[in-house]
Amino acid sequence: RDRLRSRGLGDVYKRQIDGTAGRTVYVSLPSEVFIYSGGNSLSVNNFTASTGTQFTLASDMADMHIGATLNVPANAPEGDYSGTYTVTVSY
Repeated sequence: RDRLRSRGLGDVYKRQIDGTAGRTVYVSLPSEVFIYSGGNSLSVNNFTASTGTQFTLASDMADMHIGATLNVPANAPEGDYSGTYTVTVSY
């Protein structure tokens, strides 16, 4: 089991998965997280993994890119928003 954390929600997050070729890998993504700036918050949802949520390792490693949708309403205050999310990879 490998836990991933990223502070860079503005960028696609890349992670290398190491394992044994032929093994099935399962990826668990959050459904929604919030990032905060003071008392203000923005939601982040629609998380995706370039590998999908279940795949078979073709070799001893695979690259996985995580993306998501940042929902910014028209009246969102400017600020430095931050938060965390967890992606779990198991096989």
